[in-house]
Amino acid sequence: MKKTIIAILAAAAMVACSNDEFVKVADKEAIAFDKAFVNNSTRSVYDQTTTTDNIKNVDVFGFVENVPLFGGDYNRVLIRKADNWGYEGTQYWIPGANYNFIAVSPNNGEFTTDKAVVTAEGAKITGFTAYDYILDHVYAQTGTIQGKESGNEKVAFTFRHILSKVKFTFVNKYLADNTTIQVRDIKILNAHKTADLEINKTTTTWTNQTGELELTFGGATVDEYNANQVLQHNDTVESFMAQFIIPGAVEGGYNVEFTYDILVGGTLIKSFTKTVNVPNFAPEAGHAYDLKAEIKPGQAIEFTVTKVIDWDEDHDGNENTAEGDTNGDEQVETPIN
Repeated sequence: MKKTIIAILAAAAMVACSNDEFVKVADKEAIAFDKAFVNNSTRSVYDQTTTTDNIKNVDVFGFVENVPLFGGDYNRVLIRKADNWGYEGTQYWIPGANYNFIAVSPNNGEFTTDKAVVTAEGAKITGFTAYDYILDHVYAQTGTIQGKESGNEKVAFTFRHILSKVKFTFVNKYLADNTTIQVRDIKILNAHKTADLEINKTTTTWTNQTGELELTFGGATVDEYNANQVLQHNDTVESFMAQFIIPGAVEGGYNVEFTYDILVGGTLIKSFTKTVNVPNFAPEAGHAYDLKAEIKPGQAIEFTVTKVIDWDEDHDGNENTAEGDTNGDEQVETPIN
């Protein structure tokens, strides 16, 4: 199956503020971090994608000559507290010493438990656990930085998303003008519950996916979770929520469940709950997917999988246009064979 792969990248820079408890910017030889910037262009109705405005609880792990730098529990510091950027327990550059930094947000305990091993080379987590409402997780690793006697720059991170993002689109293909539909209670019934993660500066590898997790997406609406939008003929609407899932294929395919109501002249005639299998769907880390269903009278409902240009990949302030996009809607829909 031909796929247009859109790498979801987010560039970020991290700064200390002048709060007395944090590193002062004026102190040039203190290790400091720049305030985060994450560029995101297109989002779902309710979307917990990490952005400049909502990034928080950024944990930084530091190493000098492969020796843990920050000490304390799990060798990490919180470089954002409330609206302040910086950290407590100032460290200073050692001239000629080699440093490595890793940043994650949010932590949610996954990177600071006994199942996680974080070193200067990267992180390994045995049994990363997903829940019924999983947040976007971003990861950054600097590579080696050598300390100077003077003129040390603030540490900057380029974040990337380590999960897959999924949302749904529904189209009313009933032909009669007076026949409308509403779509509600959208779910993935068998997302991965746990998996092992190995991650470093350039690669993200998920293995040993196990368990089944039910994820809810609300209704097809632009308003609120349970305000199910009435769709006229050829109307299109997306799921209220996007969800972040552990990447990887599911044996036998992902199962999607939703209920749709058929109304004639505004009166509810019939409700159907459908479970649809989505074969050949193997979401990858750092990619966003749109699962699109056309609801037709008397025909099977089939999904197509679309990777959506969701972030400004080259950080020029414009979305990237997918290869093969013929109508300028910045996405390519590829039927599953």
